[in-house]
Amino acid sequence: MEGDEFDGLVESIKKHGLLEPIVLHEGKILDGRNRYRAAREVGYKFVAENFTEFKGADPKAFVIDRNVHRRHLTTAQKQDLIKQLLRDDPRASDRQIARRAGVSHRTVAAVREKMKPKADLELEDFKARWAKLSPEQRRRFAESINLRDLVLSR
Repeated sequence: MEGDEFDGLVESIKKHGLLEPIVLHEGKILDGRNRYRAAREVGYKFVAENFTEFKGADPKAFVIDRNVHRRHLTTAQKQDLIKQLLRDDPRASDRQIARRAGVSHRTVAAVREKMKPKADLELEDFKARWAKLSPEQRRRFAESINLRDLVLSR
């Protein structure tokens, strides 16, 4: 958070103090980094009630959930988040990732498709084209590349 948005937070803390506790996990700020910075900037005197320890099972999911629903992420930021969630849990469905990222499952599917290795995409394209060929066209293709020689050369 920078600029006018941060300045607004500083002013709010001057007037009202910290309205929401800063969440800690293993001695580090899990949620509330900008509140902490703004409070320090105004010389706020912290008390124990300004901090709470994270009690959930998955700190990473907590941070993602807090930030996705609180901030207005750009399209590029959302795509980066989706990519990271897919890398972290590639077996998760598009709908599961979509719920975590606050986007549609179609958006997740599109990002997942872009992340596929090029060889996978070429194979999928070949399979789709092969399925459209008639039996005669398949036979001629097989003869043209001489599959027997190809298999024996390996």
